[in-house]
Amino acid sequence: MLKSNDERIVINDYIENDPLSENNLDKTLYLVNEIRLSSPQKSIWLYTGYKVISVDSEYGSIIFDRDNEDIIKQFTYKSVINHNKRINIASMCDVIVDGRYVDSQRNISLSYRGSQNQRLIDVKQSLQKGGIVLWQT
Repeated sequence: MLKSNDERIVINDYIENDPLSENNLDKTLYLVNEIRLSSPQKSIWLYTGYKVISVDSEYGSIIFDRDNEDIIKQFTYKSVINHNKRINIASMCDVIVDGRYVDSQRNISLSYRGSQNQRLIDVKQSLQKGGIVLWQT
């Protein structure tokens, strides 16, 4: 599946639609886990329409929201399970590009993203600092 000379693996190349959507969570979790175990030297990047709203270094978790749904406050069994899957996926990634692509904010001069509202988040640094740290190109 992976070429030996690939340094960066973009999860979206292997998952149809948003990798953090409810119907893709199991596939994404499996894929990220397999890549992390089989190729720990690879950099894993994940593009998502979900927005990172919080980083908790104490618990090693990155919290997402989608269109102000306030996922954290939806305490159904299914929502908690999905929330935990997103946390597990994020913790195994190196960079998360968050936010939906917005055509009116398109900017072709940006590295690794298409619109001004999207951020390149350095996962390891964010978890270490307990806040969102942007990845530096």
